[in-house]
Amino acid sequence: MDFDDKPTIYIVTQNDKAFDRVAKALRDVGYDVHFPEINQFEALLTHMPERTAATVVDLDLESYDGLGFLRDIQKAYEKDKIRNEYRAPIIAVSEDDDLHHHAKDAGAESFVSVQRGDEAIYRAILAADEDTDELKLDAAARYFPDQDHE
Repeated sequence: MDFDDKPTIYIVTQNDKAFDRVAKALRDVGYDVHFPEINQFEALLTHMPERTAATVVDLDLESYDGLGFLRDIQKAYEKDKIRNEYRAPIIAVSEDDDLHHHAKDAGAESFVSVQRGDEAIYRAILAADEDTDELKLDAAARYFPDQDHE
């Protein structure tokens, strides 16, 4: 796989359109955003670029158990299929607020309810990236003018 030096964000979902605004905003502030196929994600984990800023996992997957998928990612880490020196933070996203604690137990660093809106998802991704700067955070008002800004 050929990756450039941009920090990479993976969004694992079966509904790419639901994340269009977030992906556009992330690309505009300098991220390389990918929507990998779920059945190819574990293989992708073994080739993740070192500059992977975060992985977003949509727990509301139509034909997969989202929490089970999170657990599978953790198992892959534990089996040493993935480089031990760096683990990209995982952000779980769902319409079901009750999945918050289950997502964290399954290995997510953070959880965002879809009801909080695209800006909350965008900000959670930026918070996971250790190299985020204020300009990226300030861009939220420009990309999500219809939402209350945190």
